[in-house]
Amino acid sequence: MFVRLKNGMLYGVFSNGISDYIFTHDVNKAGPDFQLVRDKYRKEIDLGSEDIEECFEAVFKVKFDVGIPGAKDIWVVERDSDIPNNKLVLWGGSGDGWVSVENGVSFKEFDFRDAQAQFMEKLVFSRDGKKYARPKRVVTELTKEEFGKAVELYDERNA
Repeated sequence: MFVRLKNGMLYGVFSNGISDYIFTHDVNKAGPDFQLVRDKYRKEIDLGSEDIEECFEAVFKVKFDVGIPGAKDIWVVERDSDIPNNKLVLWGGSGDGWVSVENGVSFKEFDFRDAQAQFMEKLVFSRDGKKYARPKRVVTELTKEEFGKAVELYDERNA
């Protein structure tokens, strides 16, 4: 999950079950009220705060023919994909070339250049201090270049 503050800064979010925190790995994004915990700078935050422009989850999907008759054609792009190097990892298929991890769970690498369309789906939980009872779903179709930049921007490892 991410928050974009009214000042335009983007942070990852995690919860310990009691409190919510924004975090970053970038010392330049950490203000004086952030504390260093392990390899992250973090700060407790109220997710309903007026300082938050938007609280959301970003999910990346592609339209892709995996060559399995009757299989779905919209797939979630997994975090271990490497879009700049055209490595697309899809989970949930089966058959030739799919690597089985455990019973009923498998993955396969594909070439991102073969994707027919790319989408970013945002699940917005709050906006401008207003929490939504159910997340608002916003789907945006992106070019391959825009998609690659968005995947990198919304990678929590880059927060």
